[in-house]
Amino acid sequence: MDNAAGKETRPQPVQLPEAVARIEQVARERGIIAVMTMNTRQLSMLLFPDGHDHRKVTTRARNVLLSENCKQLADKLTREQLQQELENKPNEQKQLAEGVAIIRQFERKRGIFAVATMNAWQLSVLMFPNGGDRRKIATKARNVLMDEHRKRAAEKLKRGELLAAKLKAETDKGK
Repeated sequence: MDNAAGKETRPQPVQLPEAVARIEQVARERGIIAVMTMNTRQLSMLLFPDGHDHRKVTTRARNVLLSENCKQLADKLTREQLQQELENKPNEQKQLAEGVAIIRQFERKRGIFAVATMNAWQLSVLMFPNGGDRRKIATKARNVLMDEHRKRAAEKLKRGELLAAKLKAETDKGK
């Protein structure tokens, strides 16, 4: 109540940065899980013990905290994934080399079109019969093999064109 006029005054609205700072403090003290499992009214009373209803700003502050934590977790997972990929690189290269050799053997038996028409899962089963989903490696192995095949075909075509040009030149000389 206002002392002079005897009227009730509205409390000053709590600003979002202040609410975020308070909720971060509670999260440090009690843990992020505790903050996320509290309902908005409980959290509002914990953050703002003045007795007024600050649920709207509390919800916004919790959302900010959650999005910041999600970003931090995503960054952490990305770093862990990159580290794991760096550790697994040599293993992947070895598997790729073995896979290319297996696919080459299959190509010799069945032909290039049999390899070209197989999907990644089929190639993975062919390359790694003991199980495990390695479609990514299988696709890379097929791409390596197909690139080699394309290069050989381009060389043959070039040789054929050169031979045709040479024969044409010889026949033109003979006329």
